[in-house]
Amino acid sequence: MATTKTWPDFQAQLKLELKTDAARLTDPELDQLLSRAGEIYAKDRPRAVVTDIPATSAFEYAVPSDWDGDDSFVLQVEHPAGEQDPSIIPDDEWMIYRQATGTYKLRFLETSPNNGAIRLTYTIPHVLKSTPTPNGTNTIPDSAFMAAIYKAAQLACESLAAQYAKTSDPTIAADVVNYRTKSQEFSDRAKDFLARYGETIKKDEAAGEIGEWDVLMAGGGRQMFHRPKWR
Repeated sequence: MATTKTWPDFQAQLKLELKTDAARLTDPELDQLLSRAGEIYAKDRPRAVVTDIPATSAFEYAVPSDWDGDDSFVLQVEHPAGEQDPSIIPDDEWMIYRQATGTYKLRFLETSPNNGAIRLTYTIPHVLKSTPTPNGTNTIPDSAFMAAIYKAAQLACESLAAQYAKTSDPTIAADVVNYRTKSQEFSDRAKDFLARYGETIKKDEAAGEIGEWDVLMAGGGRQMFHRPKWR
C-alpha cells in the first residue's frame, strides 16, 4: 500500500476536520495529538514485515534490529523459506525469549534449523512523527490516512470538552450552562470521530480480528497475510 502523505498533509487535514475549532488549540498541541493518534493506530494496526534469517543449526537467533520489545509480535515462522508449499513451524515449537540483558531472541524448542533461511513474519509499530526517525516521518498507508486524522480529531475534541468542563464559573449561572453545553458538544463530536475511526480501519474489537495485512517483504516485494486472531 502506498505511503505518500507527509506531516504537513496530516496537519492540514486535521484542521479541516476541526474547522474553526482548530484555532482553540495551538499548533504544538495539534502536533502532539497527531503523534498520539499515530501511536494508537500503530497498536490497532501494526505494520507487518518479513525478513529472512540464515539458518546455522543454532537453537537461538537474534531478532531483527527493528524489533520493538513492547509492541512487536511474531505472525509466523517459516523454515525452510521459499518452498512452493510453505513450511510453517507450529507456534509451540518456537518462542521469543527475552534475555537478562533486555535483548530478544527467536528460540526453537524442538529442532534447530540447519539449512536455508528462516523466514520471520512479525510486526513493528507504524511511525507518524513531525521529525524524522530511522523509519522516516510516516509509514501509515494512504488508505489509513483518514483513520489517523479521525483519531487525532477525537483526541482534540476530548481535550476541548475537558477544558470547557473545568472552566465554568459557578457564580454565574448562564456561564455554567454555556460551558456545560460546549463541553457536551465536544464530547459528542469526539464520539462521532471515534465511530468514524472504527469504521475506517474496520476494527472488530469483539472478535479480536486483525484481518488482511499488507506485508512489506525484506526484499521490497509485498504479499497479503491473514492472521485470524490476536495472540
